[in-house]
Amino acid sequence: MNYALYINGIYESVLTEIVTAQKNNDNLICYLQPYKSHKINWKKSVLPTEQNPITLYISTTDSLPIVTYKAKIVGWENKNEIN
Repeated sequence: MNYALYINGIYESVLTEIVTAQKNNDNLICYLQPYKSHKINWKKSVLPTEQNPITLYISTTDSLPIVTYKAKIVGWENKNEIN
């Protein structure tokens, strides 16, 4: 089964910074984290990897109803469990 994630309302400046950084390094992996404390949970059987990424669709805070960015999710970590 194919999966995708849609995140609504990321700040444009955050996404612009990621795009700029990746222009200088095609292999750069960037991280997004929720602004609020709400967690997004995945079933363990569908965790994304570089070999099996999940498509991420993003709208910005200025264009909530429009998907303006598309990315690949290549990993998923709980920031509370990272050293």
